[in-house]
Amino acid sequence: MVVMKKVNASNLAEEFRVIGEVLRRNKGSYVAVDTEFPGIVHKPNKPYFQLTNEEHYSVLRKNVNDLKLIQLGLTISDHQKNIAAVWEFNFREFDVENHPQDLDSIDLLRKQGMDFRANRETGIRAEDFKELFLNSELGYHSSRIHNRENWVSTGIELETRSDPKLTWVFFHCNHDIGYLIRMLTGNPLPAKLEDFMDLVWWYLGDNIYDLKERIKAEPFGVEWVGLDKVAEILNVKRIGGESHQAGSDSLLTLLCFFEWRRIRQGLRGWEDLQFNYKLHGLEVPDLIKSSTEAHQRSSSSSSNNNNNKLQLPPA
Repeated sequence: MVVMKKVNASNLAEEFRVIGEVLRRNKGSYVAVDTEFPGIVHKPNKPYFQLTNEEHYSVLRKNVNDLKLIQLGLTISDHQKNIAAVWEFNFREFDVENHPQDLDSIDLLRKQGMDFRANRETGIRAEDFKELFLNSELGYHSSRIHNRENWVSTGIELETRSDPKLTWVFFHCNHDIGYLIRMLTGNPLPAKLEDFMDLVWWYLGDNIYDLKERIKAEPFGVEWVGLDKVAEILNVKRIGGESHQAGSDSLLTLLCFFEWRRIRQGLRGWEDLQFNYKLHGLEVPDLIKSSTEAHQRSSSSSSNNNNNKLQLPPA
């Protein structure tokens, strides 16, 4: 049975403690992310399939910079597909009465159980999430942006932290990554796609996969479908929660990712790395190449010897 945790301001610090212990125990973890936000208020002036990557990013940037994140889901698994838990973080910044929003998206979130009033009263401050994320194993790759005093003040010694070698998994990642990077930097997204992708690498590291791009490859060749349809194609069942709930969607994303990879591994010439940093609407060829090379160097210089089943640490 998968543990699904609702996270608000009152239990935020404790759940990041748990996440940190899970990642320290299990090198090579997979982290799937999904977000819920107030829809898309800035639309492109032509169909999405006609947009260049730069145009995709321009639309993304306008929306992420003008809107507020509502919810973020996080599912963590080890390399043997053992799910540790699912965390669903509810944020307080979005005010449904006053902030920009797409009304159809808000109605859908309400139907799926989103309580906007409760989020305003008990939800997480973005700044608190940022600090705990960056001071945890999730923020390992970006740890060099903090000076030693930052670490000492939080009671964490930089030298004692171990490299968790995370692999990040998304479905249709552009908004998920956009909102996450905006929160972690505390700044609006930069004007240029290349500068944004530099931030993605800086904060999330070398290993990022977008299931929406993967499902285009053989033997599926499927485009322009949502997560639920991909799950149907892969015969993967949703475990707990509903669609458009960030925790449940992050779990379904990771389960579909593992099933897709299982099927693909039976094909001649299959190579996982060819999909690294192939992110829907956000591809920068030089970054794909450098990330793949870094991954290959890391894989050749180390091996994962942890064969224990992934478990939550004691409370």
